[in-house]
Amino acid sequence: MKTIKWLISVLLFAVTLVLSSCGKVSETQTDAGSAENPAAKTTEASQDALPGDQSREDSSSAEVSAAEETVSEAESSSPILREPAVIRVGFFETPVNDGLWERLKEPLAARNIELEIFHMPVGTPILSTFSDESLHIDLCIGYSMESLSEGMLTPEYADKICPVGYTYLEPMNLYAWDHQSLADLPDHAVIALPNRQLARALSILESAGLITVKDTGTVLETTDLQNQEKLQAYIAERIAENPKNLTFETYDLYFFDQFAVTLNDGIDAAVLNKRHADQYRERILKELFEDPLTYEPAIPVILAHTEDTKDPEKLDLIEIVVETYQSQITADYLSSIRLISKPAGWDIDLIAQYR
Repeated sequence: MKTIKWLISVLLFAVTLVLSSCGKVSETQTDAGSAENPAAKTTEASQDALPGDQSREDSSSAEVSAAEETVSEAESSSPILREPAVIRVGFFETPVNDGLWERLKEPLAARNIELEIFHMPVGTPILSTFSDESLHIDLCIGYSMESLSEGMLTPEYADKICPVGYTYLEPMNLYAWDHQSLADLPDHAVIALPNRQLARALSILESAGLITVKDTGTVLETTDLQNQEKLQAYIAERIAENPKNLTFETYDLYFFDQFAVTLNDGIDAAVLNKRHADQYRERILKELFEDPLTYEPAIPVILAHTEDTKDPEKLDLIEIVVETYQSQITADYLSSIRLISKPAGWDIDLIAQYR
């Protein structure tokens, strides 16, 4: 009996050992499985947390993308001033000038700049008005590089103003009334030229093959523009060859309406601003020659005060205004009014010399 009880105890102990051993084996296999596939728990945990984590990840990516776009936009555009600034631009009141600068107010305002327009009084010298400190004019338009070099920039103003950017060159073509082509122009034909852009007008006639112009000649002073004797002397000095023996008269470009009253009275042809010619199209029969727009010295420039170009902050302000002017806004406007095919001189950086 004792032997039987002993055998039963041994069997029970053996079963206990076996069961215990099986449990450990199961745990070991589970652990081994996890070791062989360490991503198992991670994947399971990730699946449980996927919605929230993915949302945060997408949000983070969007913020980075937006930031990159902002940086890209900032790098591709001109700077915005940190502090508000006001700049006053002076020019003669015309539909073209007013229409253009009014369109520039909004883009400049977006860059923290308030644009004020000042209309230069007709009959008053531009530089005199621009230099009047009581008027607070920061920039002005009205002279070309050529006019500044030809006596307009007197010693009184030579060190006080400087060019900071080109604007555009209006077409100035050769028109006729009783002649249908350049070949129809007779010898000794009378050609009317604008007194304030004589060099450019002569250059246009040269491009048309009517005359040959010397590289240099006499210089016209501001006071010479109404002096017919000096104007004729200037024309004669600048012309090297005149095979048709053309003769020339002059008219004041600023008072074209007065000249237009007798536009074709004793005149065979005239070099006219296209804008003016379009106003009197019914009296002009033929455009004999189109301005090639290659006479760079005649491009009007934006002028600044020399002292302002020595101030880095003011120069930055000026540069923003010039860049905004020399933008697609201006090009589209000029094209919309059929004034010019394209602006001129915008690829020339006049501000760089002041840096």
